[in-house]
Amino acid sequence: MIKNMKHMIYQMNVAGHILRYRLREPDTLRFFSHYMFPAEGDQFDIAVSDRDMAFIQKCFPEHTAAYCESKYLIEMTAVYLLRFDACIFHSAAFIWQGFAWLLAGPSGVGKTTQMIRWKRRFGDDVQIISGDMPVLAAQPDGSIRVWPSAWNGKERWAGTTAAPLGGVIYLEQAQENTIARIGPEQSVYRIFHQYGCRPETKEQIIRLAALVERTVSQYPTWLLQNRGDDASMLLTAKTICAYLSEGSTENEAL
Repeated sequence: MIKNMKHMIYQMNVAGHILRYRLREPDTLRFFSHYMFPAEGDQFDIAVSDRDMAFIQKCFPEHTAAYCESKYLIEMTAVYLLRFDACIFHSAAFIWQGFAWLLAGPSGVGKTTQMIRWKRRFGDDVQIISGDMPVLAAQPDGSIRVWPSAWNGKERWAGTTAAPLGGVIYLEQAQENTIARIGPEQSVYRIFHQYGCRPETKEQIIRLAALVERTVSQYPTWLLQNRGDDASMLLTAKTICAYLSEGSTENEAL
């Protein structure tokens, strides 16, 4: 049992859902200083157990207990969101041309570099949603909406606006810049691994599978093999413009 938990119930708006957290470490709150607020009562939705805490501290032995708790809350929140047909997605997310675009890929592949180049080139025409872990939420009309979250990466890039998903740009490092749209059979395993949770029940597995299927079947995924330079960013922008204008490669924004 977690001890001394009185007065440590907080709530946070995650993709339009008010979730209640029971924190075990007082310092954990500093990781959510602009997102979590004190909540009344003792009821909560999410809390890290003693067993979970022991596990995550073995994974991050060099970090504080507060840091470990904040990290594990990512996965717990992602799993909890499945009941709303939503989940945390590992990517940098930004709004451009009225849609949300996701820069996805393994850590260290260059998502931050691409995001910096987008902001430098397009300025206020690009609105950041999240620098690291936005929330993707299925909507009643069959679409997916991209929301900010409290987990924004080391750069702390955070927005306040949600937007309809436009597509996914999956990054790989390469010596030459190339971009190609890939089909569901090529994108499904890439997209699956970007969703930040490990479902434990049959219902959770079904809901995550449905969200992955909706992502890969209804939205384009491009494989961007890139050098991380301005040319790779402009190649992506032109590709998106061509997609939005149904084949036209010209756009005044470029």
